[in-house]
Amino acid sequence: VKAQPVVPGRQPACADQTRRPPLCSEERSDTEPPPLSLIEPLTYLLFIKRLDELHTLKARKASRTGKPVAEPVFAADQQHLRWSRFKETAPETMFATVRDQVFPFINGLGRNGNHGEGDPEDSTRTRHMKDALFMIPAPRVLANVVD
Repeated sequence: VKAQPVVPGRQPACADQTRRPPLCSEERSDTEPPPLSLIEPLTYLLFIKRLDELHTLKARKASRTGKPVAEPVFAADQQHLRWSRFKETAPETMFATVRDQVFPFINGLGRNGNHGEGDPEDSTRTRHMKDALFMIPAPRVLANVVD
């Protein structure tokens, strides 16, 4: 693959111009963070995707057994926080949902009896998620990540 020329005043999104992952397929301005700064929010997004998968497995099991979902990850009023739901929305809507609702949701996991066992402050998940920050700079970047 031939490297694309760098436009003056713009930096390439990735150092390796011959192989660009999806996040690096566009050039970025000097004010946008480089892709390495997206690793932490990507990790949190993968975590929320895994929570959605776990909820789906629990729901399927409940459907097979005819019992209610045991310890659901998402309450009935939190279904829009699931990866499978917000990924289908427009980039601007997805960005607002993830920034304003999904990240606060994962920050609160394990606290106040919300899916945590024993002392909520001792929850490993709580310790790791309490400082989750939404650092994805724009709806377009989030849409590229989720796709």
